[in-house]
Amino acid sequence: MPQLPVMPQPAIRRVDIGGIYELSTNAVQLTDVSVDYGINPVCYNALPCESIVLLKVHADAPAGGESLPIALAIPNNGQSTVSSNGSTVGTSKVPVVDSNDNPVTGSDVTGSTERLAYINKRTGTIRFLEFTSGTTTASTPSAEQVVSKSSK
Repeated sequence: MPQLPVMPQPAIRRVDIGGIYELSTNAVQLTDVSVDYGINPVCYNALPCESIVLLKVHADAPAGGESLPIALAIPNNGQSTVSSNGSTVGTSKVPVVDSNDNPVTGSDVTGSTERLAYINKRTGTIRFLEFTSGTTTASTPSAEQVVSKSSK
């Protein structure tokens, strides 16, 4: 029986030994509904299903995208190709949320931003761990407000 060739896995750079992966954006595009950041599909596919990454965003949101939510363009089913007109085919957009599940907007990503992010490929989750967006959808009462209401 002939031996099958072994395809080496691409090495994804890690921040520390055996722990946090490093993932960088490589492009940014403004659409009508979001600011889309691209990442290398080979690196994304090499990540385990669930991981913590240091996401390095290397570009500001384009003008007009400050209030729009950001998303990462990830490969569908491990495949991503570029069509003849230069657009990327075989990708889907995953919205990026903060630690409270609020959308992260373009104004939250300025300059060279580095954020710890939780990625779950199965559920399509990309969450900034240590970050709370400047635009929250609903305010929650503080502990003091809850205590004062319950004591009345």
